[in-house]
Amino acid sequence: MMAGTLHAHHSFTAEFDVHLKAKLRGTITEVWFKNPHVRYVFVVKNEKGRDET
Repeated sequence: MMAGTLHAHHSFTAEFDVHLKAKLRGTITEVWFKNPHVRYVFVVKNEKGRDET
C-alpha cells in the first residue's frame, strides 16, 4: 500500500516556472482533450502584425 498523493507522469515544477507570468491575447482555434491532457491552440499577432500559432 502507498499513502499520500501521487502525481501523473509529469512534474509541473520541472516543466514550468510557477513565478513566471505571461499574458497572451489571441483567438483560440482548437481545444484538444486527451486524458489527462488538454491542449489549447490559439492565434496571436506578433510584433509585425502577423498571425502566429
